[in-house]
Amino acid sequence: VNVSRELVKQDIATLMFDFFGHGSSSGKFEELTPQIALQNLKDVFEFVTKDRMFHFVDKKRIAVYGSSFGGMIALLFGSQCHYLRMILLKAPVSDFKQFWSETPFFRDWKTTNRIIDSEGNAVHLNYNFYEQGQMYDIYELAEQITCPVYIVHGDADETVPLQQSQKLMMHLKVDKRLKVITGGDHRFTDPECNKEFVEWVVDALKRNV
Repeated sequence: VNVSRELVKQDIATLMFDFFGHGSSSGKFEELTPQIALQNLKDVFEFVTKDRMFHFVDKKRIAVYGSSFGGMIALLFGSQCHYLRMILLKAPVSDFKQFWSETPFFRDWKTTNRIIDSEGNAVHLNYNFYEQGQMYDIYELAEQITCPVYIVHGDADETVPLQQSQKLMMHLKVDKRLKVITGGDHRFTDPECNKEFVEWVVDALKRNV
């Protein structure tokens, strides 16, 4: 939301949406899969590019922003869609299999269909989510992206290791940037880190879009 507000101040239109089973969107969270999330993004992109209500949007100047799991979906989308001006990522999950297999609940996930969220609560998420997601080699698919990719990641990220973004940079064959924010955790909860993150993202979009 903070990024969106600042972009609007710069006369850059933004559209935010909740994935299936998240926030105000319909569907059960436990039934979410990477394929469903990817289709969500494809549907939103088609909505923006084809619906007449967005007549004011320059269809040649559209960027996609994704954070964490949403960053992975943005990368998948970017490997298939070559009409983007740029992709912006905040601490993206680039190694899906490693990300999940190293969690303490992974061994029991297949039988319980439960994971532990960031607040320590057990929530339902079908194991099918992992089975489908681990089939994607994000690093390999990233080599198919044709637009600039800018990444911001905190060096104190306790959820997605900074090393994933560093490795992702090695596979990208386009104009790319990695901004490492000292002391930044996964959500950039520190006000100064968050301010630095927002300013960097807004500046990147102003320069490229």
